[in-house]
Parts: sequence; structure tokens; C-alpha cells
Amino acid sequence: MGQPIVTTTLEDVAIAALAGDGLLTRSLMPDWLGGGPDLERLGPLLSQDPTVRSLVAALAELTAQRLGQNAPSWAATVGPAPRPTHLLRSAQRMNRLRIACEESSPLPLRRRLFYAPENYLEAR
Repeated sequence: MGQPIVTTTLEDVAIAALAGDGLLTRSLMPDWLGGGPDLERLGPLLSQDPTVRSLVAALAELTAQRLGQNAPSWAATVGPAPRPTHLLRSAQRMNRLRIACEESSPLPLRRRLFYAPENYLEAR
């Protein structure tokens, strides 16, 4: 028997980002994008955690914007995270980086109180 096929979800990406695992986050994003997601048809959220839900919605909108697609309609119904969150661990201890992330974070992230560099998770 072969190995089971494991499919990366956008929630997996969000959970890794919130755990502060930048390496895992950066490896999961292309895995998820490799499936050629149709963001407008992205299924509803499974997580009940408000922070995860908020970050998934923000990432869906950010990715849709970058790919020239429509975001899933449910994303507009998801509010901001309960508290501001910097998605780079180093921003917690490096004042200039923290400020730069707060000022240049992409709008879909910033609207939901997530802060990261403007090119966060862009394909290279």
C-alpha cells in the first residue's frame, strides 16, 4: 500500500504562523498553493479558535489579492483577532522590525490585527 495523500490546508498555514514556526509556515504555503486553490470556492472554516479563524480569513484575502482572484465570501464575515499579533518572532524583540511590520503589513492582515512584512509569504 502507498502512503496516504496529505493535503495542506490554509488553516495548517495559519496554525504554523501563530505558533511562530516561520520555516514550517513558509514551506506549507507553497504546498497549499500547489493545489491551485480557487479561493472564491474555499470551504468554510473548521477551527473554532477566533485567532485562527481571523488569520485564515486574512490569508485567504491576501492570497486572493495576490493571485487576482475573488476572496471567499465568508472571509468578509470574520472579524479581527482578539489581540494584535506579530507573525515574525523576531518582531517581538526587535523594535524597528516590529514598527516596520506594523506600518507595512498587507491590509488584509493589518485589518485583522496581524503584522508582518509587506512581502509576507509571497512566492519567490
